[in-house]
Amino acid sequence: PDCTVLWATASGSNLSVKRDDFLRVGGFREHLDLIEQRELALRLCLDGARMVPVDQGRTYHLTHRSGWRDPLQDAAWEQMFYNAHPILAVKLLSVFWAGLSARSAVPPEAQIASLPALELAARGDNGIDYDAVRRLIPGLMELTRVRQKRVPTGRRSSNKANALGSG
Repeated sequence: PDCTVLWATASGSNLSVKRDDFLRVGGFREHLDLIEQRELALRLCLDGARMVPVDQGRTYHLTHRSGWRDPLQDAAWEQMFYNAHPILAVKLLSVFWAGLSARSAVPPEAQIASLPALELAARGDNGIDYDAVRRLIPGLMELTRVRQKRVPTGRRSSNKANALGSG
């Protein structure tokens, strides 16, 4: 797993993180109540951690039959996430998810169907105007960077791994 966007797969139902790492990067952001596990995973990766699968790992997760929120319909999380991490990969999460739908508004040439494709699109050099693509997806807002004072994260140089179980 040398994929630079592996953090985008972080699942709240099966992400294991060392306590010291969790505390060092500031834990979950209280203002994020949707996709918070992916934002945490991105901060961990930026801090030098790696996401790795755990062989023989199993997770049992009850499906939410009520109360589940669609990140494409409830997109307020997106501006907060982008403010903290103004990188193209964050802007592309909704394009990635919307492109997986059978009734996608994303044109075929702009669809992102895999993590390697997300990684390539996040480089920003494929000639596709993803801001224009985002405008085709109902409910998404224009993402702009809001300037705020950033607190240093205390990056580390070691390449410790965090476990991501599979299930």
